[in-house]
Amino acid sequence: MSAVVPHLRTVRRAPVRLLLCGVTIAVAAFFITATLLGRDIALRTITDDLTSIPEAASAVVRSPSGFGPAELDRAEGLAGVTGSTAG
Repeated sequence: MSAVVPHLRTVRRAPVRLLLCGVTIAVAAFFITATLLGRDIALRTITDDLTSIPEAASAVVRSPSGFGPAELDRAEGLAGVTGSTAG
């Protein structure tokens, strides 16, 4: 409590300082939010433009090693699957 008292006395003497500190924090928060939102929009735009998924596809599955004929046949045998391709 003894550390808070000098700060409260300063605020009582100069309340404008407290207001300016709040405005500064609000402006900084606005710029940080705008920067993060802009980054997310740019990332999503770039990802959407560079990723080519056919409009008819409802699911795309990727494998680092690729899919062989056996895996593709097994995928086509699943319920609701109308076709599968490797590429």
